[in-house]
Amino acid sequence: MNNENFSLDNFKKWMKNQNDFNSKILEFPIGEKVISKVKSKKLLEVMTLENGQLNRVIKDFVKNGGKIKQVIDDEYLIEVVMGSFIISKNYVVLD
Repeated sequence: MNNENFSLDNFKKWMKNQNDFNSKILEFPIGEKVISKVKSKKLLEVMTLENGQLNRVIKDFVKNGGKIKQVIDDEYLIEVVMGSFIISKNYVVLD
């Protein structure tokens, strides 16, 4: 196989333009359950509370996980029983 014309930069650009692929594979679907990749202390630093009491929301999320309610660029609006918050997708994983 001849790879003389292969360019990693061009491949990356092509991948960014594959909207169907990105939306179905790279993002967690709305409604999916996620859990934290980090401990409670780090959550305090990286999340933005939407509603509820901060400590209760964090405890609920760490103990029970939460559901993705909305995708906002590289962040997710996560809902738990005690409230909701926004966090970067880098700090959560599928349960």
